[in-house]
Amino acid sequence: MKIDLLGKKYAALSCMLILAVSAPSVYADTEMISDVTVPETGVIQYDITVPAGSTVNYSVELTPDKKTGTIDKVSGMWKNTTNKTVTKTINAKVKFLSSEYTISAIYTSNETHQRLEYKDKREAVKSYEESFIHGRFAFDSDVLEKWYDAMEKQLKKVSDFIR
Repeated sequence: MKIDLLGKKYAALSCMLILAVSAPSVYADTEMISDVTVPETGVIQYDITVPAGSTVNYSVELTPDKKTGTIDKVSGMWKNTTNKTVTKTINAKVKFLSSEYTISAIYTSNETHQRLEYKDKREAVKSYEESFIHGRFAFDSDVLEKWYDAMEKQLKKVSDFIR
């Protein structure tokens, strides 16, 4: 009888432990990522704010569409070992100059009895101005007029150079 009672206690404790470990994470959107800059040098720079004692996983990835999948990804991890919230600057060297990079960061907090995952996501917007030459070509009168003006300027430069 005593062995049967101990077996039931261990079974109950095991079930509670399994439920506690496998409890789903609760996601909380926060403002972790800030000051995103995308210079023409191929390095995306951004700041991540991380609370004391937390480990953040961050990544910068380029996924143009789901069929192609991710064609460039830079990821890393950083642990805040201080006793206060710290803002860390991350430099991610990317392969392509694109405005379609997505920056994401996740850290887990176990301050309460429930596991909380805090996440944030930002789009990397290019810092240079998009001109009509680098933009997509469209057949409307404004774009064609700009192309014609640019062509005339180039022809004038060439003719002045020849003279």
